Amino acid sequence: MRIATNSIHQLAASDIQNAQLELFEAQRQTGSEKKANDLKGYARDAKAIVFARGFVAQAEAYAASSAEVANRLGTQDIALEQIHDSSQSTRLALTEALALDSGRDLVQRIDAEF
Repeated sequence: MRIATNSIHQLAASDIQNAQLELFEAQRQTGSEKKANDLKGYARDAKAIVFARGFVAQAEAYAASSAEVANRLGTQDIALEQIHDSSQSTRLALTEALALDSGRDLVQRIDAEF
């Protein structure tokens, strides 16, 4: 039992020491506002930085593409609204012509809509 208890205490002491080292490093980075003092400190994260730049470029391309799609959809929306309005006016003209049993002005009204 003592051997297991001793190893548990050693493991706990080791974990505490590692936590203190991580805390010290975090405080140093916060105080200096730098991740590392030299380029060696950045070497570990260089791959992540390169990949991050690639992701940023890809995100910017997606944003530009979505802006173009939004412009096209806006244009299509305006065109479809105009078609809808013209269709509604044509339907109204046809309904009135049928109700009055007179299609005298019907062609002019339809031509005016389109």
